[in-house]
Amino acid sequence: PVDDDGTAPISIGFRFTFGATVYTDVRIISNGRLQFGNNYCGYGTQAVGPPPTYPYNYPNGNMNNTMRVYGADFCPAGGGAGCSGRVTYALLGSAPNRQFVVTWSQMKEWNSGTSLFNVQMILQETGDFVYQYKDVANVSQGAGQIGYQLSAADYVVVDATTINSIAYSSLRFFKPTPPLAEYRLDECSGVTAADVSGNGYNGTLAGGVSLA
Repeated sequence: PVDDDGTAPISIGFRFTFGATVYTDVRIISNGRLQFGNNYCGYGTQAVGPPPTYPYNYPNGNMNNTMRVYGADFCPAGGGAGCSGRVTYALLGSAPNRQFVVTWSQMKEWNSGTSLFNVQMILQETGDFVYQYKDVANVSQGAGQIGYQLSAADYVVVDATTINSIAYSSLRFFKPTPPLAEYRLDECSGVTAADVSGNGYNGTLAGGVSLA
């Protein structure tokens, strides 16, 4: 995709369960999102600031069934003056442990030439998903939201100010093993989250990762 754009549905390569729904394809949005059965795109900057603000923060009715690795206004090469970087995807591994990997590499933020983002999302055949961070240089200091939304009443937001400081780290989201009745995103290693429904994923923070 180019600036403020999304792909057509792309085959994941396996059946991926997000929430309680099984998906076989996903849309990749230039502004750091994956979307399941949702073709809404929209723009990337709400107000220039400084600091800038971004539209469609969770909860938002347009953002159902989406994942957000970092909600800034990414501007891939071809998106205008000062834009750079690209979005790539790949299917890795073999059943039953395949991974669908999406990478936003050498990405700039719109209207912020010295910014730099190298981030990644990994969908695992098990139903887990991982957000990875190599470079998060958000020099504009816009509050780039991180998390996921199943519905406007069922979403998780991770404290983005923490992500700004965890280069070479990752967030892994997973469903707890039954018979646990309440799902939540745990606070761990300084990462905070707001789960308004109690019906989502647990989370862990791990360091020392590299982007594929």
